[in-house]
Amino acid sequence: MVEDAHARQWQCRRIQSWATIGITLICLMLTGTVFRVVQLKIQPDPRLAKAAGTTESTLREPGRRGDLLDRRGRILATT
Repeated sequence: MVEDAHARQWQCRRIQSWATIGITLICLMLTGTVFRVVQLKIQPDPRLAKAAGTTESTLREPGRRGDLLDRRGRILATT
């Protein structure tokens, strides 16, 4: 009985320690991500500003299509 209680207590401590390590790592990663976002907002990289300014594009719009006719010249579909 005493050994069971000791084993359960040891297992509980082990789970707690792994949970603490996992939560700490997640918090560190989130902190690093937030730091990087703030850094890029305050002082953006010149290459980033250059790339953001070149988002212009041209689109060629095709002309209207005519009516669709059968071989006798009757209209099958119109636009």
